[in-house]
Amino acid sequence: MKANVMIGSRSVIFNERLIVPDGETARFSVLIERTLLSFEVCFLINAPSKTPVEWAVTEGVLRMTFSAPPGTFGPLVLKTPARLGVIDGHPIGFTFELLAQHGSHVLQLIVMKGGNYDE
Repeated sequence: MKANVMIGSRSVIFNERLIVPDGETARFSVLIERTLLSFEVCFLINAPSKTPVEWAVTEGVLRMTFSAPPGTFGPLVLKTPARLGVIDGHPIGFTFELLAQHGSHVLQLIVMKGGNYDE
């Protein structure tokens, strides 16, 4: 039986730890109600960027790009959950924690349903 985990008024529907090497992309999907939301997470070393993480939902895929000079990733935490949108009448959001370890990136990603989110 799956545990019912709540963070505030938000129900955790996906909570995974990913270990992704430099320059590689992780791809996965989360079933939310009757909608499959796909994710792509990539890490770019030596890529110019104004922020260490950027994300956007395009054609049903949440693309998250982390970019920074070598040795400067993490720890990085999204302090308050960010809103992804609404699926089947429910607000959907996410939060993450990122650590860099010896050429790999450890990403803890949590997707939640319900509650309130920062825009």
